[in-house]
Amino acid sequence: MLYEMVTVEVRPGAVGEAVKRIAEKPPVTDGGATLLGFWVTEIGRVNELVSLWARADQAAAAERDGLKAGEWLAAAAEFVTDMKVEGFRLFPFMADVAPGRYGGVYELRSYLLKPGTTQETIDIWASALPARAALSKPLGAFYAVGGSLQKFIHIWPYDSADHRQKTRDRAVAEGVWPPKGGASRLLFQENSLLIPTAFSPLR
Repeated sequence: MLYEMVTVEVRPGAVGEAVKRIAEKPPVTDGGATLLGFWVTEIGRVNELVSLWARADQAAAAERDGLKAGEWLAAAAEFVTDMKVEGFRLFPFMADVAPGRYGGVYELRSYLLKPGTTQETIDIWASALPARAALSKPLGAFYAVGGSLQKFIHIWPYDSADHRQKTRDRAVAEGVWPPKGGASRLLFQENSLLIPTAFSPLR
């Protein structure tokens, strides 16, 4: 399964109207990809619409250019200032992402790894994640398959921003997270808190 994250930046003050217009005919599929989640950024890089799509491998092979944003983006085109599409695959030990209600706030963490450390990172996560997932489960951890090949992202749903902070504090206090030696493999970190839209399959 190939996952595509589409990040659309809109001009300041236009997020509400952009989402309203898209919601009038909310996306379900686009160019062979199926919508999993559609969020707006609340903290981090603001004025962004972030969506996650799933594409079967056979569809990915047929659609070399990646997701072709259709009517949903056209509805808000006058507000758009930038857009990017990134391809990812799940860490191999993680289950496919399924729509559902997981929380009111999603944390998106984006990291850039030192060259040659992707597999090491996957192996360390495989060992460390069960203890962390006992506190709260991630939606998924993904490595890039195009663009910045040393990039990986992970997405965590929480009930609220307060729930996120308390969970992260507990994970650190109990010594179960972050994975040991993780910082030594990182070149860059960024995170955003995302709020699901009313039409997002992931809520």
